[in-house]
Amino acid sequence: QGISTVMEKWKPHFKLLQNGILSREADIGIPGICRGAGCEKAALYRCLECTQGLPYCDSCIVTAHRHLPLHWVDKWDCGYFNRVEVSTLGLIVHLGHRGEPCPNIPTGANFSPSNMATLHVNGMHSLKIHWCHCVDPSQLIHAGFFPATPETPESAFTIQLLEEFHLHALTSKKSAYDFVRALYRLGNNAFPDDAKERSREFNVATRIWSYLVMEKRSGQAHEMDSLLPHRQPGSLVVHCPACPEPGFNMPEGWKDTPPNLAYIHQIQLGADGNFRLQKKTKQDDPNDRSLCPGRSYFADEDVFNDYLASVGDENAPVTCTNLKAGNMQRATKFKNCDVTGVGAIMCIRHGLFRRGAIVDFQKGERFSHIDYALSAALRG
Repeated sequence: QGISTVMEKWKPHFKLLQNGILSREADIGIPGICRGAGCEKAALYRCLECTQGLPYCDSCIVTAHRHLPLHWVDKWDCGYFNRVEVSTLGLIVHLGHRGEPCPNIPTGANFSPSNMATLHVNGMHSLKIHWCHCVDPSQLIHAGFFPATPETPESAFTIQLLEEFHLHALTSKKSAYDFVRALYRLGNNAFPDDAKERSREFNVATRIWSYLVMEKRSGQAHEMDSLLPHRQPGSLVVHCPACPEPGFNMPEGWKDTPPNLAYIHQIQLGADGNFRLQKKTKQDDPNDRSLCPGRSYFADEDVFNDYLASVGDENAPVTCTNLKAGNMQRATKFKNCDVTGVGAIMCIRHGLFRRGAIVDFQKGERFSHIDYALSAALRG
């Protein structure tokens, strides 16, 4: 069916759907009696993020959201609903004991919860938290929050948010800045600039999160190297399971294979370049390096640059007019580019890249770049 046919089927239902949307702007149970067990206080609060949530009073809505502190709550206020945070109604997030107060928490009038600015998939929140006073440095992570700073954090990002952005970045290619700006509007679409800017901290958190996820999925977090001692230590790549690899998928005595069958133990590699994948010259940190240098698909930048410096300039004097014109064209094409493209060695039979075998190009393709990538690919 064409889209026009589908739309014609929907059009008679538009009025009914609109009425349903408008009905969510009010609640027949508010104002009314709280639906909390045994409670007879006035119901002035509701939560649309809870599936078919009930109307509650302030204390019952806090109880219902004890483990849902990042839901937005609507308060009936003089004829309309006003969005409020559950923390403003008295909800405190207790860390370290699955929502229960820490048994070692200090008592006294001077002890009060800490404020924690938290970015979630539905916007920016200001939580009130009580830290666990037991010996456990990762209590925020256990509770599902990733700290924005390593010491005395005052802001955090939910792990659900980091997982969601990781998929958004891979599929829709949106930037962290645009993603965070959209979250501010989810929290307060009228005044999104009221939220404190957290894009820089979010960039750092997503970068660290991606690295830690790579370590977990590669098995390095579980000391995988002890089970595969024949491989280079610290590898984060997905090794081709079908390519011949001694000590992993090859039988004992494979070196005694007759010459006419030796081809079955052959690794077939191919090289290619992509000159559209460029990095423009911009102001950045010259000392910024990968969190996993040489352990994943790209070459270790420092080692690679040292190698290029050792081989020197490969360009021979050009006397041909056509070649000179080509050189001028390339110089214009790669103007203001720190990286003019990438080259890679990969398994051409199964389509998997090799560890450390992707290198940056500078001013075109050179033999030295591919030589380095091939050397890394053969090391595995």
